[in-house]
Amino acid sequence: MRATLLISFVIILLSTRLAAPTGISFSQRRADKLDIPNPLITEAYERAATQNILAAVNPDIFFGYFSVCADGQGFGFGNTYPSLDGHQMTDALLWLGQVDVVKANWDYVKTFQKPDGQLPLAILPAEAGKMIGPAGFQSPVDPNGGLYRHWVPGDPLRALAGPTYIQNADVIFRHTGDREWLRKKLPSINLAADYLASLVTAEGAVKGAGYYVERPTRVEYDGVAQCHVADAFRRISELNAITGNRKMAVKYKEVATRIKNYFRTHFWMKDHFAEYINPERGLVGNHGLTDTELPWGACGTSNPRRDPGCKMPGDSWKRSGECVRKAAKTNIGGANVTMTKAGTAQKNTVNIRPT
Repeated sequence: MRATLLISFVIILLSTRLAAPTGISFSQRRADKLDIPNPLITEAYERAATQNILAAVNPDIFFGYFSVCADGQGFGFGNTYPSLDGHQMTDALLWLGQVDVVKANWDYVKTFQKPDGQLPLAILPAEAGKMIGPAGFQSPVDPNGGLYRHWVPGDPLRALAGPTYIQNADVIFRHTGDREWLRKKLPSINLAADYLASLVTAEGAVKGAGYYVERPTRVEYDGVAQCHVADAFRRISELNAITGNRKMAVKYKEVATRIKNYFRTHFWMKDHFAEYINPERGLVGNHGLTDTELPWGACGTSNPRRDPGCKMPGDSWKRSGECVRKAAKTNIGGANVTMTKAGTAQKNTVNIRPT
């Protein structure tokens, strides 16, 4: 399977700004950012970092290449997945000091950007110019090797490549503080944002049915996509403000606000958020908690403490947080992970207990 779960595990550890105790050579090289007092967690981090994340980097294909599987074979030799996987890998590699690799990979993806700003979901060099997908539901791979439309009916992932590209640019700048790099790349980043804006309705609904493909797939207005696209526009607004481009900063902030307002007023279902809005059947979310519960907070899409204008009634956001606290339990990389959203404290804590 893809590296996604282990990548998430590494990012959880790194994002809490943890480091290894003395005697661990790998972690000592990043001792300024790491402080892991538990040797078992340290070992898990090292193995995930070296045998999964760093093992996926392969300069023999080209400098800056990394696969989404450590063996370099799963999901295609030499293939690149700029959407979703690309951001998870980029973030983890930056924490591991691979700045030049990440920048080179971002530049590689940039060469596939269309004049209107569209970016590929995947880059499949061996399939260039071919039709791929199951019989009756195929999509063409561009002659340059880019897959710009998914074969699943409705093109569900069309709002995925843009946010990934913008989020990657943002984390590169946040990690490096390289203003010259940002200044040179900003026209391409803004172009991606303009294409992404074309997928947002006048009311603020983001077209596209998901951040992943389900069977059957969702149809339009996916809750997770709303949160991440709003986050992408918030980030691109801030990047423009940093470079002094006030006009573009205001433009993209308006789009982010429009999406957030639509999300708050259309996705809330009394004590949780809907999974998505089907254009024919309306809100889908009567089965209980959905995958929209976590990104609404992580992406700042709806937080009454920070934004008094939120339309969620009363203390219902606290009830949603309590439901998430009770339900969001899973296993990642062999560890029992409990993710808790404490409503009054407004923070997330992650307790990792070896099983």
